[in-house]
Amino acid sequence: MDNLIIFIKNNVAKLVIISIVMYQLYFILLSSGSFFELKNKKGFLQFQSSSNNVIEKSNDQLLNEIEKLKSGYEIFESIARKELGMIHENEVFVKIIY
Repeated sequence: MDNLIIFIKNNVAKLVIISIVMYQLYFILLSSGSFFELKNKKGFLQFQSSSNNVIEKSNDQLLNEIEKLKSGYEIFESIARKELGMIHENEVFVKIIY
């Protein structure tokens, strides 16, 4: 028992430094805001950023289509022809089969 007390007295500075280093490592590696949490958040941020870019492109396309619809009658006619298969009164529809 006396040897343990002598060892502790002789190495107090080393034990304090080791405990401080262990305390700091805990906060760097395991606590909130740690290295691993930061790495995970950077990955999520990168994924979210690419997802946002895709959504922004889709929104831009929709805004362009809205502007075309507001601008004139021709877009309605082209949509009716392409998607609904409609024709004008005096036109004849001819379907070609190979």
